[in-house]
Amino acid sequence: SCEDPPSIYVLQDAFDLYALKPAGLTADVFFVNQGDKSLFWKVELVDAPAAHEWEVFPPTGNLSTCETGNFTVRLDATNATAYRDFLFRLRVISSSYPFAISEDYSVYTPVNTTVGVDFRYFFEAKANASLSHLAPPRAALAATAGHYLEAFVKP
Repeated sequence: SCEDPPSIYVLQDAFDLYALKPAGLTADVFFVNQGDKSLFWKVELVDAPAAHEWEVFPPTGNLSTCETGNFTVRLDATNATAYRDFLFRLRVISSSYPFAISEDYSVYTPVNTTVGVDFRYFFEAKANASLSHLAPPRAALAATAGHYLEAFVKP
């Protein structure tokens, strides 16, 4: 039996997500402990758009040998502007051993024990006439009866 130290491997570290408002987004991040010893992990925020509500659960955990783990990220659409790209960044910090060891134990190569996970997301929205109002620019205020008035309603 080998005695490899704990080692985290994240199966997917970049996500492109899309939703139609008012629905929010969820994504599951899966990872595995490739070592023979227990692995501790926790998720930390790196960067998020201001005023966007988000949640990560569970935020921490432990994995046994060769065990697969996951956490879920939920991004709320309530305060997010539609038709705009956003980036949400997390990092998974683990108790992974900081070196990869060659089979003959002669070479120790440094490895990163922190893995970045990026979520690029976009919300689309549909206009609802009953919830929309018209705020014409000053030039439109001089519209004359019998002439067309063009307007764009942003959902």
